[in-house]
Amino acid sequence: RFGWGARMGDGSGYNLGELDGTFGSMLRLAPAAINVSLFRPYIWEVKNPLMLLSALEGSFFFFFTCWIFIKSRIKNLVSCLFQQEVAFCLVFSIVFAFAVGISTYNFGTLSRYKIPMMPFYLTGLVLLYNYSKRDKKLIELESTE
Repeated sequence: RFGWGARMGDGSGYNLGELDGTFGSMLRLAPAAINVSLFRPYIWEVKNPLMLLSALEGSFFFFFTCWIFIKSRIKNLVSCLFQQEVAFCLVFSIVFAFAVGISTYNFGTLSRYKIPMMPFYLTGLVLLYNYSKRDKKLIELESTE
């Protein structure tokens, strides 16, 4: 078991589950680690004013991500994921989110470590939305010809 020095008693720590150091356990915890890096702490986990700012940021990214996936149709979304810029931004963000989430068990540390990742994640979402709108307009233009 790795505790990574996290103090759970002060309310600023989080637990992803059992991490025994094997590749399999890291893969099993990957979705939770990515979620914690991108969207946590949640509003109901706030214990102090700085945590509130992180929670608001996480809530913004959660709702913006949902909005992008709803506005971009699934057919357009899959084709847009293969654009080089979108793929780079999202793959970098997800790998970085996994690394930060799996290795950090404190919200304060997490909020500092994830700073380099968030501009890439936001850029990837915006590019994804723009490419999906462009593809939708091209499909409409082709159908009118």
